[in-house]
Amino acid sequence: MQDANISGLGLTLEDIRSTDWKEVIGRAKKKDCFDYNSLFLAASSEAEKSGNQRMQVVCRLLGDITSLHMKSDNANEPFGPMVVMGGKRSAIPGDFTDEQLAVLQSFLPDVADQELRARIADVIWIRKRDYKAAELAVSSYIESAKILEDPQHWPDTFHRIERAFRLAVTLGRATGNLEKVVSHIESVLNRYSAEDPLYLSERLMSLLCERKLGDPAKYSKLAQKGALRAEAAHDWHRAQVYWQRKADWDRIANDDAARKESLINGAETYVRIAEASVEGNRPGNMVAGSYIMKSIEAFRRIGGMTGRIN
Repeated sequence: MQDANISGLGLTLEDIRSTDWKEVIGRAKKKDCFDYNSLFLAASSEAEKSGNQRMQVVCRLLGDITSLHMKSDNANEPFGPMVVMGGKRSAIPGDFTDEQLAVLQSFLPDVADQELRARIADVIWIRKRDYKAAELAVSSYIESAKILEDPQHWPDTFHRIERAFRLAVTLGRATGNLEKVVSHIESVLNRYSAEDPLYLSERLMSLLCERKLGDPAKYSKLAQKGALRAEAAHDWHRAQVYWQRKADWDRIANDDAARKESLINGAETYVRIAEASVEGNRPGNMVAGSYIMKSIEAFRRIGGMTGRIN
């Protein structure tokens, strides 16, 4: 961890090419920047001990760029520091110098790894507003999402798809990038058919709903399927978000009756959570009470539900 200034010598593209950076990321158990970061920093430390200054600086630079913490839901500030402690912090996009960014930009064609390429291209876009870099980031994020796709550990793939989505929206529909991202989202939704065990399908549908993209009738049925499957598994939290997603699709379709039914079903999941909280040897009465209040608030927002509220 360091202050705002990233240390380093004046690097060139040949400096990077002359190092074993590919071997470093080749040791990663998982193809994501979090794993790459620890490997690059370890390699930088080893190079320092052995007196290999170029390797030290190259790995430190790549370690800093892979250390950025992605906030994929924030289109304006998508990266923050991984660590803030004792008045210091790890790197942020604003720390990289123009010279470093120029070298990284020339380095991009050498980077076959989708995850690392997406990260570098995204930082160049953020700092330099280079549209080609942004478009490369979009396509690379999609490919990285494919590599990392795991419905049991869904955030990894979702965050990359979401970042690609927000970049594509910023670039504008005329560029065709948003169409690429939506096509990938819909291919994932079709493949899982709301039968994935957690939240990937629901979160992907949230992106489509946000921009009113996709067939609302199709995805309303898909969201309902996800909700019913969650209810069958007594996973009431997951059922609630799926019913809310179905209500969003119903709103987009201007189907007020279906939307009200979806919202009622969602409100009922709070009741189910409350009931489950008081079962067993250690009943959670306070938890149950809080969810009963949530259900009452939800029914009040729906309107015309006085009987059920009472």
